[in-house]
Amino acid sequence: MYIENKGNGTFEFHSLPIEAQFSSVNDILIGDYNMDNYLDILIAGNMYGVEVRTPRKDAGIGLLMTGDGKGNFSAINYQESGFFVPYNVKNLAEIKVDNSSYILVGCNNDYLQSFKVNRLNPK
Repeated sequence: MYIENKGNGTFEFHSLPIEAQFSSVNDILIGDYNMDNYLDILIAGNMYGVEVRTPRKDAGIGLLMTGDGKGNFSAINYQESGFFVPYNVKNLAEIKVDNSSYILVGCNNDYLQSFKVNRLNPK
């Protein structure tokens, strides 16, 4: 879930899609990825370095959740979003090069991944 600060010391709790709980989340980006003028959420994570008695958390593949502007989010599968990062992700960053945006994915003990942002068409 996420907690929205409504101001004046009041907060509203919002549920996220179940897919957001498949594994550890290590980083989050907020942006309008489907060009509908509502904020969306991009998450990635996993955790491989755990103690011997605990299995590693490796079920995450990254997730785009599109917002409706009312605090609700829908999970977009990786085939549609193109965002697939089944790694030990530690950091996400969005950079702009000329007129294009890219998501950089920093993975522990692995290569730096990059994804060109091709804004999805709103439904």
